[in-house]
Amino acid sequence: MLKNYRPLLIQGLDLRSPGLRVKKIQLNQETSGPKWTENSHVNHTRMMICLLGTGHQRVEGEAFAARPGSVFVVPPGVRSRLEKSTARRPTNLVIDMDLEQSSWPVHVCTHLPESELAKVRAAAGKLFLIRDERAKEVQLMVGVAIFEILHIALKCSGWLRPVNRYGDRRNLGMTRMVERAFERADAGQGAGRDATLGDIAAMTGYQQDHLNRAVRSECGLTLGQLRARLKLQHSQRMLGDQRKSIADVAKAVGMKDANYFSRWFRKQAGMTPSAWRRTPMKIEPL
Repeated sequence: MLKNYRPLLIQGLDLRSPGLRVKKIQLNQETSGPKWTENSHVNHTRMMICLLGTGHQRVEGEAFAARPGSVFVVPPGVRSRLEKSTARRPTNLVIDMDLEQSSWPVHVCTHLPESELAKVRAAAGKLFLIRDERAKEVQLMVGVAIFEILHIALKCSGWLRPVNRYGDRRNLGMTRMVERAFERADAGQGAGRDATLGDIAAMTGYQQDHLNRAVRSECGLTLGQLRARLKLQHSQRMLGDQRKSIADVAKAVGMKDANYFSRWFRKQAGMTPSAWRRTPMKIEPL
């Protein structure tokens, strides 16, 4: 837990790693009461990690439950707001950064396992010891703590891919089997409908929890994240065909509402379908 909690704001940062630059980090407890806090960050990505307490986070009008371990990655220009809980004041870690566009899905809302949340809390706790962030030794300590937090949270959200320790010989047999099950299910369900993850597990002959753990250990994605990735890749391939309208693409991936599809695509890819069509990027395989 955060035994030495105190409000924290470190700005004017210039911490860099390939694909990202950290500008500011802030940790505070929201005041109690059913109140909304709205944020608009035009020029940078905002990551929010809920360390304690509960509430609801809205991103472009869509509500997500916020609980300890919730990670939100909000792209530049996307409006977000936090509905504070009256039960327990939320303690949130907020990191503003420039984040390079990823060619695979980055999830707006994910949840850290308890073991990873404990590591994030421990790293955040180190920041409370800071007295003068201008000192070189302290700057190094700040950088180490922030990059430790980002390594965990960005891997959970999908921006960072797990390191392939086995080279091209790694076993993705379970993942490929699940991919084929998704394809068969989508073909059987028809446009506008999705098979449940339970249906997918039943098609493979495994319990859903076991299948989820097995797939995540192979490719770093949960079943839900894998489905979103496959759906995004299908959308991207179809958007390459200029003869198909965005509404046609939306229907083909099971979304009847083209506006909903556009919002979903932006959350997954960081840009609208129209922007992707103008500047297509490489579709990364697993």
